[in-house]
Amino acid sequence: MSIEAFLARLYVDSELRARFLADPAGEARRAGFDDATAEKLASIDRTGLEMAAASFERKRDAKRRERTAPHPPFGHPLPASGARGNDVNLPHVRGGATT
Repeated sequence: MSIEAFLARLYVDSELRARFLADPAGEARRAGFDDATAEKLASIDRTGLEMAAASFERKRDAKRRERTAPHPPFGHPLPASGARGNDVNLPHVRGGATT
């Protein structure tokens, strides 16, 4: 496994990340890295790792919500929350706002 692939897994796999944070060099060795590489990986900024993992998780959650959110019909955006029908700029509809 490449270092990049291992780091990517650390960012997305919370169980692997917990094991790594408990025993960084040991977990790196179990992933197949030699002692020198395992020791370098053990010196990773742990706070930065956790912050990056949390950031990526929020981004994945936002993308999941975006994919599952209902879409308005005909591609028209929905009016702002609390807007009444006559508050929406629809000059082609009788009674719609003209400004």
